[in-house]
Amino acid sequence: MIRIIFIICTLLPTIVHGQITSANPQLAIGLLGDKTIKTLDIGTFSGRYFLLNDKNDTLKLLTVGDKITFTVKDWKVSFKSGDDDGTASYYTLQAVDTTAAFSIETPTVKLTPVYDGSLRLAANAGKLKLVNYVPIEQYVDDVLHAEVGKNHTLELYKVQATISRSYALTNINKHKSEFFNLCDKVHCQVYNGHGKPNNAIDSAVAITRGEVIVYNNKVIDAAFHANCGGKP
Repeated sequence: MIRIIFIICTLLPTIVHGQITSANPQLAIGLLGDKTIKTLDIGTFSGRYFLLNDKNDTLKLLTVGDKITFTVKDWKVSFKSGDDDGTASYYTLQAVDTTAAFSIETPTVKLTPVYDGSLRLAANAGKLKLVNYVPIEQYVDDVLHAEVGKNHTLELYKVQATISRSYALTNINKHKSEFFNLCDKVHCQVYNGHGKPNNAIDSAVAITRGEVIVYNNKVIDAAFHANCGGKP
């Protein structure tokens, strides 16, 4: 990380690197908030999930290949999975394994994105509100896939990982009024879930794990742009 410090120090001579004290804190990410989703299918892509209702009752164990349909009406969410069904104000897909990942299928989204971590589905004035609970290190990895893309150097990915981690922490209350931390759009950082396998991105996030940029003993708001619109 010395190269990163030197690069930043040319702009801010007293900047230093900090370290996240928690092992791997979770973030709450609002998903697909720009879409009006009234029904969707959630599939278990990997690992296992518990389906919990708004009373925290465990209703079902989902394993790889299982699907569950959620539908919203007014301020209630209904689910259907095989012979099981029910209605509540919200449901949670709680990851059982660290490798657990889920897919989202809905007519309003062209692709079928896959996300790590857990998911809460709530009714919000006639549409579904989706919040993904994901460890920050996995979040940073997925952000790099979306914001930077493939075919870049390890050093660039290391710089961006530290920037994106710092930005996430300094903007952690950006959507506090909506009861999650960050959204998945350019308003925060683009987060599309799993990207295609990229060893360089995975390595960069692992090497910089927990590292943030600090100035005057505070994590900086490390704003960035993926495209400045100018000429090289």
